[in-house]
Amino acid sequence: MKLQVLILFSTLNLYTSSMALADQWKAKAAFWKLQERYQVGDSIPVIVLIQSFAKAWNIEESLLAAQATIESNWDVCALSKSGAQGIFQVLPSTARGFLKKDSYFDPIDNAFVSTWYLNKALSVNGNNVMKALAFYHGGPNKRLHKEKTANYVAKVFELYNEFSKKGWLRKVPISIKRQDCSHLINTKSRGASHD
Repeated sequence: MKLQVLILFSTLNLYTSSMALADQWKAKAAFWKLQERYQVGDSIPVIVLIQSFAKAWNIEESLLAAQATIESNWDVCALSKSGAQGIFQVLPSTARGFLKKDSYFDPIDNAFVSTWYLNKALSVNGNNVMKALAFYHGGPNKRLHKEKTANYVAKVFELYNEFSKKGWLRKVPISIKRQDCSHLINTKSRGASHD
């Protein structure tokens, strides 16, 4: 009996890891397709950006739309005091674990890394959206102030519920420009919601 349970668990672990690997490849394929189709200077339809990564990682579109709205209000060049960059306010130290770049302002890079990290947060937290958002905002070690993280989670979750019920397409920009904002890294930080 003990051996059967061990075999079952190892089979489940293999299945789970192969599913995670498949999701990762779907996300990379979406990333490469977007990189090829939209050059720096092009406008990217927000629906294409959100749907590409939502589908690849199996994350709800309304959650990603709410998150980007709260994080930066879709400001591609958003830079927080703590150095978080772009529409999803990605910290370079977190992003480098998945995609090595000098900056993460590019909306395709930013969405790719952000959705990878949100997917990881959802997995670690049993697909509990509120816990995953807290993990995303505060980090796995809860390095940010708990009250600030709680406020962030409440805002994103409220907007996520609204977008889930009423739709999100009319509440976000039609498109965002794929631009290089890396010159901002060495200048004074701009105001954004993710400190």
